[in-house]
Amino acid sequence: MDLAADADLNDLEEKADMICAKNMTELEAYDPGNSYATTYCFAAVYIIQLLSEVYGLPMEGTPLVVDQ
Repeated sequence: MDLAADADLNDLEEKADMICAKNMTELEAYDPGNSYATTYCFAAVYIIQLLSEVYGLPMEGTPLVVDQ
């Protein structure tokens, strides 16, 4: 999802808002050849809700470690 190395849950939420606003054609163009691109919206919203609402982590200052 091209998040910065120091991204937090707020950054993920901003990226999710942008991705979830795309239609299927735009989403496929966003990450061509990636068969998982169509699941980005669901996955991002799920992760945000799980970490912030279920586990109670703060939206700001909670670093996300993304291994590429």
